[in-house]
Amino acid sequence: MTINDINSFLSSSEFTEFLVPFKAIFLLLSLIMVCLGLYYLVQQKELLKETRRKIDNFFSQQHFSVHVDFASQWKEIKALLPKEDQITYRLIVTRMSNLFFDILEKSNLSDKTLEELDERRIPNLREVKEIVEMAEKLRDDSSLPVDIDKVKELAASFEKTMAYLKLL
Repeated sequence: MTINDINSFLSSSEFTEFLVPFKAIFLLLSLIMVCLGLYYLVQQKELLKETRRKIDNFFSQQHFSVHVDFASQWKEIKALLPKEDQITYRLIVTRMSNLFFDILEKSNLSDKTLEELDERRIPNLREVKEIVEMAEKLRDDSSLPVDIDKVKELAASFEKTMAYLKLL
């Protein structure tokens, strides 16, 4: 078999017709691979953005942008409510106060004082202020007794506030 014979075989119409289904299959596979390549290129960009953000957070002097899950924090506080000892209720008051300030920060209201807050935006604000005041008193003097029934009432109103703000 010579080169001319091989060349005439490869350029023959029978061989070209024989290769048409294979060409279609490989063309389809190539198209699928290009689409998958583009998809993973987009995914990789998102992954690179997230990795770059994590590295920037690690090396920056600023606080990290932590996602706070208010509902899970409230569930932890609510799980402590059935206990009837002073230490647990001091912890509950402190956690509710911290949770309130986290909510204010997430709502972009952290620059305002408690007196500047509006009752229309935050319902039961008077009760929430009582929680904060109680937490401040406990920080100053940890030997103060805590009224367990009062804390339970304040927790119920705080839960209504969180439900109104659609955080639960």
